[in-house]
Amino acid sequence: MLSWKAKKIRSLGGGGRIIAAGNPSRHVGETQRKMNMKNNRKNLAASALSASLLLATGFAPAATAAGIIDLGLYAVGEGVNNSGQAVGRIGVGLSTAFLYSNGTSTSLGALGSLGSDARAINNAGTIVGGSPANDGKSKAFVYQNGTMTNLGTLGGNYSEAWAISPNGMIVGDSTLAGDSTRNAFLYSGSMSNLGNRGGLYASAAGINDSGSIVMTDRTGAGNTFEGYLYSGGSATKLGTLGGLFNVPSGINASGQIVGTSETAGGILHAYLDTNGTLTDIGSSLGGHISFGNAIDDNGDIVGAAERGNGNVGAFLYANGAMIDLNSLLPAGSGWTDLDTAYGISNDGTKIVGTGTFNGNAHGFELDLSVTATPEPGSMGLLAAGAAMLAYRLRRRK
Repeated sequence: MLSWKAKKIRSLGGGGRIIAAGNPSRHVGETQRKMNMKNNRKNLAASALSASLLLATGFAPAATAAGIIDLGLYAVGEGVNNSGQAVGRIGVGLSTAFLYSNGTSTSLGALGSLGSDARAINNAGTIVGGSPANDGKSKAFVYQNGTMTNLGTLGGNYSEAWAISPNGMIVGDSTLAGDSTRNAFLYSGSMSNLGNRGGLYASAAGINDSGSIVMTDRTGAGNTFEGYLYSGGSATKLGTLGGLFNVPSGINASGQIVGTSETAGGILHAYLDTNGTLTDIGSSLGGHISFGNAIDDNGDIVGAAERGNGNVGAFLYANGAMIDLNSLLPAGSGWTDLDTAYGISNDGTKIVGTGTFNGNAHGFELDLSVTATPEPGSMGLLAAGAAMLAYRLRRRK
């Protein structure tokens, strides 16, 4: 359910139009990170080595300020559950999947020797992701009770798990025999082929307890992505915000869908789909583009939105308003920028993503139950503060 990820949309052009793309099965996140590359390239090899050594023995991430936890240098927080257990990857180049739980981060290991990436975790603590096996090709995995298990493929050499439902159903994508076709899959004891709808490939990005799945197909007509809701054995095409494509990234318990779609003007905007009606979330952080990455069971959304300087900032969309998560950071925390929110817990109290801490890229976990309401310094912040207050009051009921 907690998914964000139309994975490797590689470049933007034409005011936000996708002009080249890889697998869209989870993050529009690679584009988000490229928009935010700044000064975080120094000492990469040393940081990757130190991260691996720390994870080998377990280390305690720092609670840098009330409500925010530093998940580590060059960490990416990708998924989080109601208990605050967070997963993702840490390191540069050869990254390692990690689990943050009860104040300590530990490595999940790998299927081979080429690293791993944890994509999502449910409230039972079951983790899914991908890791190259001994053949050097990524394989979907599930991690339970300290053991990483290879889920196999649909006949090809590649697979990746992107999301897991609260009751343990797993979705992702895999190549077929020959590796020329990539289809979405559902894993529930065994891997089932969900096919594609005549495109080049398909990938499933989110699933809820009812078995409703959101997926994206890349059509044969170039780099056009079509979103689908798969339920009861059939797929229904999702609408768009007026443009050519839709990349859904998650679905909640009531069937609300989050994703990113092209507008009639060719711009990427995050959206909320409720019973087939798409709400354009837009971008109120000063720029034009926004990305919808994950949704909680209340219909609140996290993602990233472009700022006026061309970088992106992490946001929470709740009660009809976009809240800049940076407005919740206490003074002197050491955090200068939360750039992308990738995951939110089902109950909406925890958010994970990436940001800048003491001048370097770090992963974060934000606990909304203890962060400060933004102090209004403008009408925009006043609206954000009111939205945040309403958000908290709703969760106390």
